[in-house]
Amino acid sequence: FLNEVLSFCHRVVMTQDISDEWKKHRSDFVREWRLSMEARKKVCRVEPPANEILLDKIEKTTTKADDRDAMRKDFHLLEAALATDQTIISLEKTVLKHFTQAAQSVGEIRDIVWVNPECTAEQPLPWLRKGAPPEAHRKLRNQP
Repeated sequence: FLNEVLSFCHRVVMTQDISDEWKKHRSDFVREWRLSMEARKKVCRVEPPANEILLDKIEKTTTKADDRDAMRKDFHLLEAALATDQTIISLEKTVLKHFTQAAQSVGEIRDIVWVNPECTAEQPLPWLRKGAPPEAHRKLRNQP
């Protein structure tokens, strides 16, 4: 998936939080990939403003502290998506369920597209090759 991103005209959004997260899970491949993306000027660096009001709305969609903690930990993904193209590519499965549930009552995140590149049933490579359009079934409002 990352090689496809590199090969096509796609870019990657990088906030400081995302960069820090990538560094924790870095492999030689990811390091080389990021360097190639940087060299091709395909890294879009953004620092969206903190949105505590939205985080509070999302946290209020559950009574479970563990769910709130998980959403708070990955809230930076939503902030980056909202500041750019409203698309998240992530391997995170558990928090996707929480954000999907939150999207049922929090309108601001309903149209965020979420794709797990490891989920072959989602056909992430054909989607990426089509230009990564914001297909309805990939939006948080419509996730299973």
